[in-house]
Amino acid sequence: MSTVGFYIPSYKRSDRILTHKLADYATYVVRESEREKYEKAGVKVWSVADDLIVGIPKVQNYIIDNAKEDLIVIMDDDIKNFIYRIESNEILTDADVIYDEIMRMAQIVYDLDIGYMSVPNDVNPKFYSSEFKFCGITGQMRIINRKKCKSRFNEIDFLNDIDFELQELLHNRIILIPSYFGVNADIDTNSGGSNDRKTLEKFYIANEMMKNKWGVYYKEAEDGKPGRLNVKR
Repeated sequence: MSTVGFYIPSYKRSDRILTHKLADYATYVVRESEREKYEKAGVKVWSVADDLIVGIPKVQNYIIDNAKEDLIVIMDDDIKNFIYRIESNEILTDADVIYDEIMRMAQIVYDLDIGYMSVPNDVNPKFYSSEFKFCGITGQMRIINRKKCKSRFNEIDFLNDIDFELQELLHNRIILIPSYFGVNADIDTNSGGSNDRKTLEKFYIANEMMKNKWGVYYKEAEDGKPGRLNVKR
């Protein structure tokens, strides 16, 4: 298999980061102005000029463009635990088991020569129907095959992942979601970083942008629910 790198974008949360406790081999990607704070937190750091990684879309694109590995794993900074999810949830506490599972997924991405894999956004057992899905809302850990992936994270504060997935479905015709494996994280509740800029007005603007861009392939957000992909697989 090709080389694999593990990266965790983070900003203004050096005192609240969690993911490295289960993945100490991962590198935090932070703004240069925050470098010392993260180094004091005892984690591996890749610091980048502040203006190059303003917001999560920019930092994820920067990692895709500049990481040295062929396959990159990008994880949120607030993952509490990893989970096996079938009929019920089994919390994984062994870091070696977690690493082996992620590497197995990276091997699948490499073997199938696909561009994008991500864990499911929701690990509630009632939503489990098969080991893998080929369409759906993806979550807090993603694997990107840099040579194959055709997508970019658009620089809006909401719905970036859905837009990225739709791009990948358009260009490569497939994404892969391992439904049996997921994470438990503070989804959009851990203050700091891009969350500080999110407003309801920006959400409405992003929703309209997605409707105009993707038409019938995007099911707009309504009744407090996030937008959805409307692609039959």
